[in-house]
Amino acid sequence: MKKKYWRIAVIGLLATQLCMNVQAVEPSFATRHNPYHILVNKQNPVSRDYVPKDLVMPKVRFNTPGNIEKNYMEREAAYALEMMFQDAKASGVTLIAVSGYRSYDYQNMLYTRAIKNYGPNQKGSAPPNESEHRTGLAMDITGLSGGTIQESFGNTKEGKWLAANCYKYGYIIRYPKNKTDITGIIYEPWHVRYVGKELATKLHTSGLTMEELTRCCYEITEMNMELDGTTSIQKVPIINEDGVLYIGLRELGNRIGGTVEYTSRTQMSSLTYGRHYLVAGDNWLNGGGIKTLMINEKLYVPLRKSCEILGLRLVDVDYNGQKLFVQNIEY
Repeated sequence: MKKKYWRIAVIGLLATQLCMNVQAVEPSFATRHNPYHILVNKQNPVSRDYVPKDLVMPKVRFNTPGNIEKNYMEREAAYALEMMFQDAKASGVTLIAVSGYRSYDYQNMLYTRAIKNYGPNQKGSAPPNESEHRTGLAMDITGLSGGTIQESFGNTKEGKWLAANCYKYGYIIRYPKNKTDITGIIYEPWHVRYVGKELATKLHTSGLTMEELTRCCYEITEMNMELDGTTSIQKVPIINEDGVLYIGLRELGNRIGGTVEYTSRTQMSSLTYGRHYLVAGDNWLNGGGIKTLMINEKLYVPLRKSCEILGLRLVDVDYNGQKLFVQNIEY
């Protein structure tokens, strides 16, 4: 059989550093990875008309009960908040939700009031385009011990429980102590932000803020792929997870001349390349249990192992600074 050569090269690393330098207009699309990892601050504002999807009212105790704007959150964040409040209650701690989602107009009112009361250099309220509350992923929390929306909340049993445990539910204390120069916001032990369990654990154990991260969980890199020694170039997404390279299944199929069919509803894919392969969620059904990644309804498969299954051979992976070269030979 005629040998075929194809090459992937990163010509200058075009990496998406998740949670960093997100120029967000619609934040759910900003990270290209996980909508819960979006970074919203002065450098990364949201648009004035942005409204998150799937806003619901979590079934928790509210400081101001009722069907009002600030009692809503994004659906997944709301569910995680319910779990956290339930477990806190079981531990003898009563948490109270104060303020979640805020529209542009409501946040602008709060910001204007803060400027009036504390001056233009205040760091306790963000402008409406720079507030995390606009995403529906943040909630201000207090408890029965007092310290409502003030630094002293961090010294209450509720504040201590929240700081020690919120990461288990995918939340972080978004503006920790001694990080104002980095976050631009004063220490707010009452303000939690949903980022998902994986990232929350990473931040909790490292002591870092979202602004300090250079990589959250995965690094997605766009690589230029040269096929059969020709000048035909196509950028393909590659994920490096702890040294294991993953490639988008559809792009892999396209570049080797295979046919890929994908159904996001069932998270099931098929690749036809000589024979028919089924790929679902966390494994190649035809090839045995092999970890895959499902990110924003896009399936990534391990590059080296996938080549083996398809009868290809990944010859070399050479990390040289910020450049990566891979050559594959099919016999």
